[in-house]
Amino acid sequence: MKFCENCGTEVIEGKLFCENCGHIVKKSDPQKERGKTLGIISICTSIIPVVGLIIGIVGLKKSTGYWDKVLNQIGIGLSFLFFSIALGGFALR
Repeated sequence: MKFCENCGTEVIEGKLFCENCGHIVKKSDPQKERGKTLGIISICTSIIPVVGLIIGIVGLKKSTGYWDKVLNQIGIGLSFLFFSIALGGFALR
């Protein structure tokens, strides 16, 4: 649903002018919208691995058992993997 930028009246899909005030209606660019969506997804998917990386490093320093350290190292590795995937999402833009 689109609205007129000038008067706020709802504009029917496909119309070039607002029926209320005659203001020209801008067409949305689907490619631009796709780029915005990819950007938001990439930012979100890059924040999660960074937080996981910090938690993994702190946990690695505090862990005492062998398996605790192994699991923390696996978590840190996965964080790097997901972070690189997120950076690949930025490259797609």
